[in-house]
Amino acid sequence: MTSGSEKIDDFIQEIQLKTNEWDDVVFEWIPYYQFKNNKVIGEDNCTTMYSAIWESDKLYRSEITENYTRDSNKKVVLKYLYSQNTVELLNEVT
Repeated sequence: MTSGSEKIDDFIQEIQLKTNEWDDVVFEWIPYYQFKNNKVIGEDNCTTMYSAIWESDKLYRSEITENYTRDSNKKVVLKYLYSQNTVELLNEVT
């Protein structure tokens, strides 16, 4: 799955290539449709915060089997940044 932005996709791929330990966080693009029950929980002039249920939570890798698995229906907080500047967005992520 890709974001549709070459800069963002390249950034995600760069981070993924650095993932080599069993307990590293797997960085990936998550399409909006994987979130349900979105509710605004905070807002200012730069951001809006939402609570949501992520239908298929982040990937986890087992130390023993090295297989990847996902949990389902986890409550998460999403942060929407009011910026069209991709570099600013990527700096916020890292």
